[in-house]
Amino acid sequence: MDRYKIQGSSRGNEMEMHMRFISIPPSNHLIVSLISLLYPLPIQASPLHIEDQITTNDPFSPMSSHHEKEITITGAVITVSTTRKEADDTSGKTATDLFSGAGIPVSFYRIVPDQDEAIRAALDEALSVANCIVFTGGTGLTPDDRTIEAVTPHFEKVMDGFGEIFRQKSIAEVGTAVILSRATAGVIQGRAVFCIPGSTKAVRLAVEEIIIPQIRHIISHAISR
Repeated sequence: MDRYKIQGSSRGNEMEMHMRFISIPPSNHLIVSLISLLYPLPIQASPLHIEDQITTNDPFSPMSSHHEKEITITGAVITVSTTRKEADDTSGKTATDLFSGAGIPVSFYRIVPDQDEAIRAALDEALSVANCIVFTGGTGLTPDDRTIEAVTPHFEKVMDGFGEIFRQKSIAEVGTAVILSRATAGVIQGRAVFCIPGSTKAVRLAVEEIIIPQIRHIISHAISR
């Protein structure tokens, strides 16, 4: 008796594999051919990339661009550093230039020390004049990195996906050291607030590749309906 493994597959929201073992006498190989017609070999499915998941023409999907509203986006850039001055704040300038180049005016710019009170005061002031607020610096693990502690308690909703995709994109640049970054984002009073590392490369990646392409979509969901 020969032992055959017959494989079948079905497509749905998830790929399923059905494994079946049958024993067939050597003289009945015709049966094997018939079964192979009934249970064709599984079709190889490629992984679903994140771009495939978030790109859709379905107007009822929350990921559809149909949800974007006609909103004026105004930026705010806050550099958190005890040592930087405006003349050498390359990260703050990079964020400001990227916003301006995308047609997003920056109405608020400030350099504040690594102190909770100063960070929160700048946040309150930025919220009154902008709906896209970016903090650069203070997101690491050293004792004086205080941006996350000062800002995130005010989040009404957290955008977990921002930190996830930022770290995913950063792996090519810094490798597994990406785990030291606590970059995050959230919504406060219908405004989007992003906390990103203070390096120029990190600012360019976050603002150019993630924030600017999605900010109108984010605010469209965040504002009161």
